[in-house]
Amino acid sequence: MKRIAVSFFVVAIGLAPTLSFAQSTTSDLMSQIQALNNQLLQLQQQQQQIQSQKQQVVSTLLTTLGQGSQGDAVKTLQALLASDPTIYPQGLITGFFGPATAQAVKRFQKAHGLDQVGNVGPKTLQQLNAWFKDHPVQFENYTSTSTPSSTANGGGRGFAFGRRLCTPLPPGHMNARGWLRKEGRNERQIIPFCQNAGTSTWPYPWQYPYSTSTTTTTPVISNIAATPSAQSATITWTTNENANSQILYGLTTAYGSQTWLDGSLVINHSQVLNGLATSTTYHYQVLSRDAYGNLATSPDQTFTTLAGASDTTAPVISNISAQPMAHSATVNWTTNENADSQVYYGTSTAYGLQTTLNPTLIANHSQVLSGLDASTLYHYQVLSRDAASNLATSPDQTFTTLQDTTAPVISSLSVAPAATTGGIYFLTNLQTTVKIYYSTVGSTLDPNATSTLLYSDSALNTVHNYTLPGLSTSTTYYYRIEATTAANGVVTSQGQFTTLAM
Repeated sequence: MKRIAVSFFVVAIGLAPTLSFAQSTTSDLMSQIQALNNQLLQLQQQQQQIQSQKQQVVSTLLTTLGQGSQGDAVKTLQALLASDPTIYPQGLITGFFGPATAQAVKRFQKAHGLDQVGNVGPKTLQQLNAWFKDHPVQFENYTSTSTPSSTANGGGRGFAFGRRLCTPLPPGHMNARGWLRKEGRNERQIIPFCQNAGTSTWPYPWQYPYSTSTTTTTPVISNIAATPSAQSATITWTTNENANSQILYGLTTAYGSQTWLDGSLVINHSQVLNGLATSTTYHYQVLSRDAYGNLATSPDQTFTTLAGASDTTAPVISNISAQPMAHSATVNWTTNENADSQVYYGTSTAYGLQTTLNPTLIANHSQVLSGLDASTLYHYQVLSRDAASNLATSPDQTFTTLQDTTAPVISSLSVAPAATTGGIYFLTNLQTTVKIYYSTVGSTLDPNATSTLLYSDSALNTVHNYTLPGLSTSTTYYYRIEATTAANGVVTSQGQFTTLAM
């Protein structure tokens, strides 16, 4: 076969800019062209995959939410609320809409001049969606070869499996730490920055596995040291490249406990283990993941805490108060040391109901009891446990919810006048008693005028059908309906009719 000398250039994304086919056979040339076409097709498919993955970004909340709701929409709501520590100080991303989330929604509504109902309706949805511009969040698939965390979808704690919320990496921030929450002198990560390939709205080369700048080399961990005290220990270590920080620890090599994941990409690492027992040997393992997602884990390490007086004193609870409404109540109390928060409650001292435990260790406590009956006596007891797991419970407390003074609604009103009578029919959405004032004098009916007549029904009903007697023929009458609930919720309606001629 005749040989030919051919030279030309092929330019493509991610390919060598110039390919020479000098002194190639025609068959070789066609094979190389086909290979280039296959690589171009593969790159196009990868680009389409990136665009598809970018669509995982959450841009709006599309549904109303209330207590009992659960799922990704609730996680997104909690993430947005957690971006402001004054709105949602707990910052827990659980996917369940409980009392703590309802209270955070109320704070958000108050801050934006909305009715503080604790549910996410259309107006609150509109205001929340406006936050997405400055508080972007999205979901990413997140996997790890380390021990799976029980909070795999918890928004940033632990090396986890499955699907979680994250915040896109801002432009110009190669070591973004995500959203952080101040807890004393430490910071806790609420939402991590996105690490998986193709999920960030601001793509950098290191985020994609097929990028020429990606590495599969794990960090090298060294200089591991533990400085124990009686009930805590400070663990330090270094890595040969910037990476995040976390520690697994426990009484055996099964560990069972872990610190919060610190998403800061640093070389010098330090984390504190709290709530330890005195004079006890602990096993631990440090973990660091670099910017490319490569995870390094250390061999098992040990330390022994110092001897010392253990904290066996329970918190002191004081200043207990309740602010009841018709169908809810806010319970407040203080402790003399930081502790968690929970309330047991019910219509007897057996309680039977409880609020969601707020694990945040604080001194000023507040929890909302929802779904209560109006005009009802409730018993309750507050509980707080300190960092050393000492539990304090209050004596039994009581409050009475307020009357539900919601005004009833009148509907299906109709009037059927005859010659000497007037029939009036209407419905109310609540059981009410009824008074009907009627007179021939003036359109502004005065119930106290001597010329005003009264028809009264003291029975509580929702269907009302009355006949006004003793009317004059061919006469215009003005009337006013007053419907009143047992809790004194009142609605009025007025009108006029003309009797028929004989």
